[in-house]
Amino acid sequence: MSEKLECPGCGAYTSDVLWKYEHAEPCPHCGLSFEAHAEIREVRRKHADKEVTQKYEEARKLADRLETELRQAEHRLNCIRSAVAGEFD
Repeated sequence: MSEKLECPGCGAYTSDVLWKYEHAEPCPHCGLSFEAHAEIREVRRKHADKEVTQKYEEARKLADRLETELRQAEHRLNCIRSAVAGEFD
């Protein structure tokens, strides 16, 4: 049996998740960053209150998703700026 790890973002329990985690890469199924995954695992390890842990996990997943969306929006904006700047040269 191969070793597996569960992603706290999507619940996928696969060897792919473990491999990505060991290589500090995002979840191959939901894109949860390595940093968010590691933080959630640490909170779970500390046996925090279940309700607090759940709220923290939800907030961390949301923050990670929003950070990804922000990076994508910034990239799109830079592409638009470059295209517009090229029209005025």
